[in-house]
Amino acid sequence: MANINKINGVSGFQGTDFDDCEKISLYGLRNYIDKMFVASPSGSAYNVQPASSANSPFATVKNFECGHAYIFFRAGAESSWSVFNIPHFEQGNITNNNNKLVTTLFPEHFTIEGKGEFHLTSGVNDPGSGSKAWYQTMPVYKTLDSSLKCWYNGSSYVISSRVGNTSSSVLNNSFLPNAPYGDAKTSSATVEVSGFTGGSENANGLYAEVGYVNRKILYRHAKTGDFYYFFNGQTWVLTDTPINVNSGACYVNGEADVNGKLDNSGGSNGNCFDGQTANVSDGSMDPRSLATEDEDSLMSTEDKLKVLITEDDM
Repeated sequence: MANINKINGVSGFQGTDFDDCEKISLYGLRNYIDKMFVASPSGSAYNVQPASSANSPFATVKNFECGHAYIFFRAGAESSWSVFNIPHFEQGNITNNNNKLVTTLFPEHFTIEGKGEFHLTSGVNDPGSGSKAWYQTMPVYKTLDSSLKCWYNGSSYVISSRVGNTSSSVLNNSFLPNAPYGDAKTSSATVEVSGFTGGSENANGLYAEVGYVNRKILYRHAKTGDFYYFFNGQTWVLTDTPINVNSGACYVNGEADVNGKLDNSGGSNGNCFDGQTANVSDGSMDPRSLATEDEDSLMSTEDKLKVLITEDDM
């Protein structure tokens, strides 16, 4: 059960693994909710549904269904917002739920250095700015002043002044909107997975924050979106199946700390990663770099990057 207070964007999960719950009519909450975002069955996009039309026979989302994650926005002016209740809803907003649970597959908001803070948009009419709730079946984000939009062009997220217009745009060549845009860093937490080979090599790469599970960050593969890295309550796990690791999923167990080894060299610590060992490191640090003993400076080990000047160079 959640008493939804006066905040604009709300995320959370209907029911838990341990509680029975019933579906709740979205249309019945139309006076409180503007638009609902729910992950598509493939987990690669959002279905978007205005609450006021959720009773239509053509509506794609009619209820809060047990076992589903949601993001929704409040209806009406902020001055008219009041607290309301959604039975069996586990609110995921960090400030309202003690970091307990957020199970979305895309971030709710993030900041890109030099560009601004971006928020998931409800697609409310924004004349002249190309505002949309989604584009190319992917969620759209915008800055608070609507001057910049972050949208998916079919192969990469783009930041530009209008959705669908690439004029003066920057790309991050990623499936997720909160991956770094070239030298422009992201405010989202990231980790870097490296060391997998052969058929498992596609699990290597940068993972960016998209939510929370068991009071820990949920990371998703930034380039493809195909892999997830999350805390199961005891250890970190890399998997190709969101949250639920079962006999049908490819997974490998990690360690108690977010940075460490993913070791299935013996074949008994996972599935589909037999004989493989990889490492997880802080994604904000250049993986080519090594910390010196005092950890205050970095030196590159990449042969093509020369960062040390020797006496012969003088």
